[in-house]
Amino acid sequence: MGASDTLENQIITRLIDSSGYLFSPDATYYISLHTADPTDVGIYELPATNGYARAAHTTSTGWNAVSGGSTSNSTSITFNAASGGDWAEAQYFGIWNDLSSALVANFVAYGPLASNITCTDGDAVQFLGSASGSLTITVT
Repeated sequence: MGASDTLENQIITRLIDSSGYLFSPDATYYISLHTADPTDVGIYELPATNGYARAAHTTSTGWNAVSGGSTSNSTSITFNAASGGDWAEAQYFGIWNDLSSALVANFVAYGPLASNITCTDGDAVQFLGSASGSLTITVT
């Protein structure tokens, strides 16, 4: 079943706004990086080693207006710097409602990265709050 742009926009808007029409959105979501397609359950997240942890992103001010069934971050999403070694190569991102492990958090959405990311020791991964380098969420 396909969805119209109107429905796609409403789904994303309800995910990132505070109105709670679809459900009460969390004030903060946590972005994860994955080595392969996380499917609907959030598998293949990078291991919590060498400084990797999910990056927090605020719901109310952190996203651009929804259009065409899509939105992107309006402020930067920055992960901790890698320390003690490189991270595994990430191919996908995920969105969670909690910083904790998958046993506590709910996996909300995911998608492929525009290009694979390998974070080397001392560097940090960042999705800029601009058109180039942003993280885009699209409902299809």
